[in-house]
Amino acid sequence: MPQPEIDILSKTFHEYAVKVLCGYIKEPKGAPLNAGAYYTAINIHNPGPKEAKFRVKVALANPGQPGPVLGFQVFTLRADEALELDCELLHKFAEVPNDRFIKGFAVIQCVTRLDVVGVYTAGALQSPFEVSTLHLERVAGTLIKP
Repeated sequence: MPQPEIDILSKTFHEYAVKVLCGYIKEPKGAPLNAGAYYTAINIHNPGPKEAKFRVKVALANPGQPGPVLGFQVFTLRADEALELDCELLHKFAEVPNDRFIKGFAVIQCVTRLDVVGVYTAGALQSPFEVSTLHLERVAGTLIKP
């Protein structure tokens, strides 16, 4: 679960920017994607032998202009532990109701290296929902030096 803020910017850290697409698009006219149900799940694993504290923020993307960047949530993983950030949590972090479509990035920052994988599914809006596409993307980190 999220914990109090951590200071990371005074140290060299790894940053992972994971694409986020979450929600339903019912009318494709003027929408960023075709009509359908879109889900992102971000899997984060601590491969190191020590505890890893990391923080996550959501940067929403708007057409032709920057969107809001929402504050950090802090997590801790012990050695070899993993967790998932799903659309429900990403909507919560973005401060957007679950029934609205969101797109942008989840930005993960940690002083130690993490394994980060984005899992993307999409399908038609008919009931029951059927997955028509599944994609896994290992996200490479960028080393940021103060």
